[in-house]
Amino acid sequence: MDFLEVSIDNKSLKLGRIINEGAFEKVYKSKWFGLATATKIMDASWNDMFIKEVDILASTSHPNFIKYYYATKSDANENGHSSTMNNSRIKVYVVMELMQTSLYNILEAKRAMPYYFFIDVIYQIARRMCYLHDMQIIHGDLKSDSILLNVIDDGKSSHGFHYAVVKLIDFGCSKINVSRNPKIKENKYIYGILRYIAQEILKSTMESTKMCAFEADVYSFAMTYFKILSGEDPFNGINS
Repeated sequence: MDFLEVSIDNKSLKLGRIINEGAFEKVYKSKWFGLATATKIMDASWNDMFIKEVDILASTSHPNFIKYYYATKSDANENGHSSTMNNSRIKVYVVMELMQTSLYNILEAKRAMPYYFFIDVIYQIARRMCYLHDMQIIHGDLKSDSILLNVIDDGKSSHGFHYAVVKLIDFGCSKINVSRNPKIKENKYIYGILRYIAQEILKSTMESTKMCAFEADVYSFAMTYFKILSGEDPFNGINS
């Protein structure tokens, strides 16, 4: 994935409405050869994150990770048309499986949920993280926004749903080929939401982020667990 074919022809990809927007990217509901998909588009200046995410998506064949279809770079704009503006920027595209919703959206809706629904969601998240760690991958950005769900209604539950299939996304901040006892490494930037980042990986001066072992993911999992149980963000009353 060090080189991706540059194309200005995205005629097979039809973009719809924006379904999510992050610090580095926009995610569109899309169709690719008639298949309902989700397409993440980001500026090529974040190429390292893009390549890392595609590498992980392409190499993790697991039913509980988002299904990856293809990725490309393009000098077309977000409507798929070639741009002739001098200040136009190269965009990178990742076309993936379309999921129904995110854990964040479900929690923000504050619907009454049976306890077994969330217990199963928590269990599935833990299993997915164990799989990543077994493959020597640190997720690095686990939170309710990076957990997608397909909610299954079997027609038997009075709540209108019975269980959910959980899948993880957002691997741009991940670390790969991590040994069981990795040396601490420094990154140039802080990514993610600070409330979900293990405190020991942050310098007191906040000048850089240090990448620790898998325990950092465990901390983020615990913060996500807290949000599921309480419905509130961790450290919600703290502004700084």
